[in-house]
Amino acid sequence: EPKGTASLRATIQRLFPRRTLPELLTETNGWTGFADHLTSLNPQVRQIPYLTARKLAAVMALGMNIGLEIMANAVAGMSYEELACVADWYIREDTLRQAIVELVSFLTRLPVSRHWGDGTTSSSDGQLFGVQARTLYARINPHAPERGASMNVYTHVADNLSPFYSRLIESTAGEAAYILD
Repeated sequence: EPKGTASLRATIQRLFPRRTLPELLTETNGWTGFADHLTSLNPQVRQIPYLTARKLAAVMALGMNIGLEIMANAVAGMSYEELACVADWYIREDTLRQAIVELVSFLTRLPVSRHWGDGTTSSSDGQLFGVQARTLYARINPHAPERGASMNVYTHVADNLSPFYSRLIESTAGEAAYILD
């Protein structure tokens, strides 16, 4: 190991301490308030204790595809019923889009993001993922991994490295129309 490596490693670890995903989401929400955009369908909905924590747990459960029941079993003090209520009333495509806009706006305001670009141009590309189950977007594609059924996750990334939009498309669909969309 070159001289000074241990010192550099210690400095980097101090600057970038390890965080669990719940800690990272909570910290990011503290900076951005993105969970505030996950609003209720019913403005007169009853007060839910620790609502922000439940929103973040539901987002994690759905985003990691582990489901609300497994998340409820993994987190003390949160029941499946509470997480299902939060997911049903607060987490919808329109509210998620607003939360993502908040996150991308925050990234764009960071001075370091300006080193890559000003966020006015983007690059878009699809990634094929093989799937084992029947789904709405899965298709047999000769270019897919192992030539089986696959889905295409089409992602748009701004020049400042902020991913600002993703969507599932059929793996056999042409991507040109999605670029224009």
